[in-house]
Amino acid sequence: MATAYSHFDLQREHYIDSLQVTFQSFLHGATGARHIHLAAADDNNAFMVAFPTVPQDSTGVAHILEHTALCGSQRFPVRDPFFMMLRRSLNSFMNAFTSSDSTAYPFASPNDKDFDNLLRVYLDAVFFPLLHKLDFAQEGHRTEVETDASQQRLVYKGVVFNEMKGAMSSPGAQLWQHLQSGLFPTTTYHYNSGGEPAEIVTLRHEDLKRFHASHYHPTHAVFFTYGDRPAAEHQQRIQELALKDFRRDERSWQVPDERRYLAPVTFDHTYAIDDDDLTEKTHIVWGWLGGRSLDIDEVLDGHMLAGILLDNSASPLLAYLESCPLAAAPSELCGLEDGMREMVFCCGVEGSEPEHADRIEQDILAVLGEVAGNGVDHDIIEALIDRMEMSQRDITGHHFPYGLQLLSRMLTPAMHRGDPLTFVEIEPALQRLRERAGHPDYVATLVRSYLLDNPHRVRIVMRPSTTVAQARLDAERAQLDDRLQQLAQDEIAALESAAAELAERQARVDDVSVLPDLTLEDVPASSTHPSYYIRQLEGRRATCYARGTNGIAYRQLVVPFPEFSTAQVPLLPLFADYLTELGDDKRDYRQAQLARAAAGNFNARLSLRPMVDDPTALQGYLVIAGKTLRRKYQRMADELARLFESTRFDEYEHLLELLAQSRADAENGITDRGHVIAMQAAGARLSASALLDHQWSGADHIRQLRTLVKQTRSGTGVAAVGAELTALANQMRARESEWLLIGEQQFLDSLPADAGDTSELSANQQEPWLLRPDCAMGDYASALTTNTEVSFCSSAYRAVTDNDPSAPALAVLARYLTNGFLHQSIREQGGAYGGGASYNADSGLFYFYSYRDPRTLNTFEDFARAGAWLLEHRDGKQLEEAILGVIRDIDQPLTPASGAVKDYFGRRHGRDASFVDAYRARTLQTTMDDIVVATERFLLKAQPARAVVTNTAGAHELEQEGFAVEPL
Repeated sequence: MATAYSHFDLQREHYIDSLQVTFQSFLHGATGARHIHLAAADDNNAFMVAFPTVPQDSTGVAHILEHTALCGSQRFPVRDPFFMMLRRSLNSFMNAFTSSDSTAYPFASPNDKDFDNLLRVYLDAVFFPLLHKLDFAQEGHRTEVETDASQQRLVYKGVVFNEMKGAMSSPGAQLWQHLQSGLFPTTTYHYNSGGEPAEIVTLRHEDLKRFHASHYHPTHAVFFTYGDRPAAEHQQRIQELALKDFRRDERSWQVPDERRYLAPVTFDHTYAIDDDDLTEKTHIVWGWLGGRSLDIDEVLDGHMLAGILLDNSASPLLAYLESCPLAAAPSELCGLEDGMREMVFCCGVEGSEPEHADRIEQDILAVLGEVAGNGVDHDIIEALIDRMEMSQRDITGHHFPYGLQLLSRMLTPAMHRGDPLTFVEIEPALQRLRERAGHPDYVATLVRSYLLDNPHRVRIVMRPSTTVAQARLDAERAQLDDRLQQLAQDEIAALESAAAELAERQARVDDVSVLPDLTLEDVPASSTHPSYYIRQLEGRRATCYARGTNGIAYRQLVVPFPEFSTAQVPLLPLFADYLTELGDDKRDYRQAQLARAAAGNFNARLSLRPMVDDPTALQGYLVIAGKTLRRKYQRMADELARLFESTRFDEYEHLLELLAQSRADAENGITDRGHVIAMQAAGARLSASALLDHQWSGADHIRQLRTLVKQTRSGTGVAAVGAELTALANQMRARESEWLLIGEQQFLDSLPADAGDTSELSANQQEPWLLRPDCAMGDYASALTTNTEVSFCSSAYRAVTDNDPSAPALAVLARYLTNGFLHQSIREQGGAYGGGASYNADSGLFYFYSYRDPRTLNTFEDFARAGAWLLEHRDGKQLEEAILGVIRDIDQPLTPASGAVKDYFGRRHGRDASFVDAYRARTLQTTMDDIVVATERFLLKAQPARAVVTNTAGAHELEQEGFAVEPL
């Protein structure tokens, strides 16, 4: 109902000096809706609207509503306007996500017309969605009748249903859900907001509509905006598009504080494992319920506690967990969670046994007691506060724009009626923290009040089981079979009719002209590139970028690869990972990590790309990076130099711990990145670059880590690994390295100048040795088995790299097939959470992939049909949308530092600004004939290599179709 008078009243305004933004907070008079605006000189404007979503069960109602709301609305009654807008937009971010107590719909765009288009679609989606029953069936769950060998059976389908089957296959996700449920026995956090598959199928369409009507109301909403557009302009649009149709709702959805336990409790659970050996595979985790997340002082105290105990290997609690003889590695659940109304501190181990739980708990409490009794060096506290300040100042964000990061910091306090300003302007809170931390009893009070004297503690013991997965599947099958027996013939016919109706709706061609869009005329004529200059610094060539980094100084050491043996190449990612974790010639690893933590943030990585004119030759660099507050630059620079020159690899006990942690991290991430592992496996036989991806982060890497952990349990085995890493270090140190420096011009000007002529520095870069991995060329099919209830499929075709004239057409083709064919066949009809096509210009491969997919062979059939589909569906508008998508990726707004890093390494790898601009220009000129030719040349005249990550049962079917089955 329209209200007679609607307006926003200014509540407060505050200038945030360190961020150069103005905080403004408003209240809508008629509905009570809140609007928080951060005014900044940034044209990458951002928007987010959030609602409290507090379900009282694990049916996933909030999660399914998030999906279904984006499937059509009153003003835009087309199927899937969200995905359609993804195709016709230059957005820098566009998504929606459901957390434990809220659902948010964020987007950002540097294009004003595009921002307005997305705002119209988003507001209509959340306030006026159609919530059609068939969209609920597609996105949430449905029951269909399948006939196999003349026998009928029922099956569950649905995007969210399959998504959560995949998500809850991860031991880490299960562990966190058990811990959260145990810590919150009475509030909404007790339930799985994403939905438990067994409960998702009980949700009714009517329940979804009621939940929307009660929770998605402006009274409960918070609107967030960021950028250079005035707050009044946003408010006028929000008023016109949504708020004028509402009046205040008197209901409240505030989450109460949890009732506190009077004594610690323990819960035992099991998780599925696809391995008969159950020894040393138990997870044991402890969690404490802490203070409120809407109070910045309590939040900073919580992060201080986590930092003191868990920041690095010298931190007392992490030091114990890493070296615990009763477990293989610290749990991935170690740290502070502050995204709910009340914070959670947790720690634990994995690779243990249930009978060790009591002893480990005693040891953890003893460590906490020692910290409370003896405190920690005040320099550690000062270093942690400095890092909090750096985190506040650091302009980060690539795939998630900086403006949205700032808005997200305010989400929790805003939803729980706290003060959002204090979470983006934390200098006053940091000053109060420094004052509290100066008190002699600060650490003791912190540890005792949060942990030792806090009875609201939960212990989760999660044991492996070889039967629980099959038992879950058997229960689902029994439930469906039982239901089939009870259905009358007309009820079975109704299910078949509903499935046919959904299929008809999915195949329907909507009139998408009702949606706002962009055209190629809206694309900027050119992209921008940062400027740089070259100087000499400390006897090395230095490339300098003057960028607005908000008081943060960046320094990176770039080392061209020396010549490596074949045996050394697989160890390179471990060398980079462990470089910042070990000690040096004068300090053990704990002393070194303390010093590094006080100086700034450090990491090491490998930068590898094929030569522009030879895709079989890979050009690589070791990159050691540091960043810090400008006032601590010299300290950071000294530590960076020591990292490269003095790190040693003979601390064998810690090396064993690092290997065990690497193995655990790799195994825990399988179901989160199963599609990537499948793509790497498929491409490994077709491309040198893809082969190294497979060896460095794919299935081969996981197997290598398991082998190394097994081999290094003997002293001689770990010594051999240490010797190999030492040899790599010595080879790297013999190379001629150079600096990359990023910061404000004033900072760069303050650096001491080297004497001597710098005119020839540009021509004196030492080039790296070229890797030429021996790729066993040929198409093949591989089924990699692991514990998962869904699959991840990929087909790979050999194509060309980015220097070839066909490269832009391949990038556009991938978008065209994803938008026009694969989204419908893989996601909507097939039920996978995601899927599409992608062109990797570095590896020279064209991929098809699916993510959390209930199918395998049928998915591969859809991949195979994609090329023929294109020949029959030539559409100029779809071509324009595909080009827009590629240009969006090329022009993606970057932060000041990341833009400089991308430009520098692009040039080092032979892809300078002129190369990028030429590629961009060829993309804009791509025609329908170009992508047809690419389809015929690379897809229709070749056989793909195929790989799938799946479960053992699914692999048996694949084996009959010629797939080689091997455990992952």
